[in-house]
Order: sequence, then structure tokens, then C-alpha cells
Amino acid sequence: MRRIPIRLKLAGALAVPLLGLSVVAALEAAQISGEVDEVRRQRELARASTGHQGLITVLENERNWAAIEVSGQAEAVDLRVEGYDATRADTDRAIVDFEAALARDDRAVREAFRPALEALDGLDALRSDIDAVPDPRDTSKIDVANEFYGRYAELIDPFLNANTRVVSAIDNAELRRGASLVDLATRQIETFAELSRLTAIGVTLGGGIDTPAEISAIARSRATFDANNEDILRASEEPYASVIDELFPQDVVAGLFEQIDTEIQGGEADFNEVIEIISVPPDEGYGGM
Repeated sequence: MRRIPIRLKLAGALAVPLLGLSVVAALEAAQISGEVDEVRRQRELARASTGHQGLITVLENERNWAAIEVSGQAEAVDLRVEGYDATRADTDRAIVDFEAALARDDRAVREAFRPALEALDGLDALRSDIDAVPDPRDTSKIDVANEFYGRYAELIDPFLNANTRVVSAIDNAELRRGASLVDLATRQIETFAELSRLTAIGVTLGGGIDTPAEISAIARSRATFDANNEDILRASEEPYASVIDELFPQDVVAGLFEQIDTEIQGGEADFNEVIEIISVPPDEGYGGM
């Protein structure tokens, strides 16, 4: 009977464990690949939840200029971007950039932001209505300016809501917490703008905040503002806690509340101080944070 070479016996003896090792290695490689893909997906969700910030900012800039200019306060307020040509051009560029970025995103992200982009179809009509406002553009047009302000808010709100949906889909706790803070800060910019607007109207029209409707409106806005601040300040874990401690705009919040309380209590708020509070540089306040 022919003898089996020892090398062949050794190869046979090693074949089974080597095959098993290869299978295990392949499974581990697949698992690692899946984990890498999931990390990449989580990262992209976090990026998508912050990528619309520029578009919201330019929409806010366009809205602020329109509301200020129509109500005749353009000379009294120093805005970060002024003029219809500049603010609208910034918005148009941001829309193109956002749509290009969105095309590369996950399908779920595109679906989340689809209603927001569809709402922007009303932007041209809004701009035409603003351009059609007859002179004089002064405080007699406050109600018209408020209407335009509200219509811009209707364009911005769907982006905020879409962002919240994207944030909720992030499984990684640390990424989700950071994206949630960005979401809160972005919403707080809007709430801060609304609270400041209501305060400024009380000063501009005189009489302070003294009717039930005025008090109710500012109370609702302030309650939302307070709740958002509490949520932001509860971010007690690193790496976000030190950022919040350093950059939370406590002085801005205290200054605005002081003016609101003065008006509600029957006093007369300082118009120049209200305007100064509103005119926060882009690298300060909630935007800077």
C-alpha cells in the first residue's frame, strides 16, 4: 500500500482549522465593513442635519431686510446683509448649493427635506409682493411687514422640522446629541428673532406690550425661548458642555428679557437698546454658539 507523504498529512491536518479561520476572518471582515458603512451613514446623517444652516441663515437675512425696509426702519438697524439684491442673491446661491448637496445624501434625508424645498416655490411671489408695496415705507406699513415676516417663517419652518426628523434618525448617541444641539440653536435663532420683533413692535408703535393679544403672543414666544434655553444648557456632557458654557449668549438673553419686562410692566423700553440686542454679529449669539 502506497504511503502518504508526511507533507500531505500535515496539509490535511491543517486544512480544516485553516478553512475555519478563513471563514471567521471573512465574517469579521464583513462585520467590520458593515460597521464602517454604518459609521459613515451616521456621519452623513449628522452632516445633513447641519448642512442646511446656511440656507436658513440667508432666508432669515432676506426676511429681516424686507421687514425692516418695508416698515421704514432701514436707517435705524444695522443688519449683517442689506439690500434686496444682496440678500436675494445670497438666498438663490444657497438654494442651488443645498440642492446639490442634498442630491448626494441618503434617500431618507432627501425625502425629509422635500416639503421644505417645495415650499420655496412661493419665494418668487413673496418677493414680487414686497416689491409692489407702495411708498411711503414707514411705520404705517408695520402690519404689511409683519405679514411678509410670517410668510418667510412659513418657508423656514419646514427646514427646521425636516432637520428634527433627520436628527432623530441618528443612532450614535454622541453624534445625535451634537446634532440635536445644532437643531436647538437654529430653532432658537428663529425664536429669538420673533421675540425681538414683538418687542421692537411694542416700542415702535408705542404703548408697550399692553393688550391681551400682545401679551399672549410674547408670552408664548418667551415660553418657547425659555424651554429651548433649558434644553441647550442641559448639555452637561463633553465634548459639548464646555462649548455651551463658553458661548451661551447669557448677556443677550438677559438684555432682551429686561426690555420685555419693562414693556409688560407699563414702562417704555429703550428702542436703541432693543435694536442693539437684535443686531447680534454672526459670530456671536446663538449663531456663534
